[in-house]
Amino acid sequence: MACESGLPECVQQAVQLFQQWRAHPDTNPISPALRQYMYCTAVREGSESDWFFVLTRYRQETSPGEKNLLLRALPCSSDVWILSTLLDMSLEHTDIKRDDATGMIGWVAKNPAGNRLAWDFVKHHWDVIIRHFAQSPSRLKTMLRAFIAAQTELGIGEQTLRQAVETVEFNIKWYKDSYPQLVQWLQDKGYFEFQGAETTST
Repeated sequence: MACESGLPECVQQAVQLFQQWRAHPDTNPISPALRQYMYCTAVREGSESDWFFVLTRYRQETSPGEKNLLLRALPCSSDVWILSTLLDMSLEHTDIKRDDATGMIGWVAKNPAGNRLAWDFVKHHWDVIIRHFAQSPSRLKTMLRAFIAAQTELGIGEQTLRQAVETVEFNIKWYKDSYPQLVQWLQDKGYFEFQGAETTST
């Protein structure tokens, strides 16, 4: 997409259409087929006020498809404070659902303005992240792969990251193979009551 590569004409059009939308929020002039790229471009090139407009629209949106497009635009910002705020939001589960949290961290990691920030955030909050997503190891794997993609910019040893992904993949296999049996055994022994225990898909 031309906007992703920074083609001036595309960037200018994205910003103009986005500002038209801001001026008349009930009428979105951006084609649905182009919104993923144009939202991201407008947020990347825009102000803090533009970002908050997208966040507000995300909070108000009822269509799952449009809501996802708005969510994916939020980590496109070049503002480090905004990206830091997003990372904090990813663990609060108020605006950003638990299912989207590791995705958000990964999206920030793919942003050149946020890859180091996201890596430091994950290192600092690793224990919390593990607790939050103990039953979603596949999401952890996806998040770590985002850091592999940003490995050159981060200066992190690729082998270190790949070992982390392999560890998560092993945990996924263990979880799928062993967790249901473990739950059943604990239930049979009367230790815990598990409600709707589910296995995790990759």
